[in-house]
Amino acid sequence: MLTGVVLDVLFGKTSSIYTELLDAGLIDKGFSWEYELTEHYGYTVIGGNSPDPHTLADRIAQYVTHVRAAGIDADAFERARKKAIGRFVMSLDQNAYLAKTYLTYRLRGASFLETVDALTSLSLADANRGSTNICAKKAAS
Repeated sequence: MLTGVVLDVLFGKTSSIYTELLDAGLIDKGFSWEYELTEHYGYTVIGGNSPDPHTLADRIAQYVTHVRAAGIDADAFERARKKAIGRFVMSLDQNAYLAKTYLTYRLRGASFLETVDALTSLSLADANRGSTNICAKKAAS
């Protein structure tokens, strides 16, 4: 959950890099991030359509280096954390999503019903420690 919140802060539609890259014409509105973690592997994908993917990768790497040095903005972190809580609460109204997610959590030994508590307990200090791990490698071109 922490990784998802950090990635939303870093690359979501309200992030500074999103606006900067959009204004520079390096991305379109389809730019996004995705994160998957299983028992055996995990990955993060950041990207979308770009007329200049090498420049895009370089700009993302520079941005990540900056965030690692400066830390994550506290207000942006809090907004993303609250957004994640809101999304979770809204998902409770979608039966198919609920069944799939409940089963996924159960198979991973986690408690679906403790999601809000887990999201509420995330801290900026955790996020800054996590961003070091999340952003450890330069984006692949």
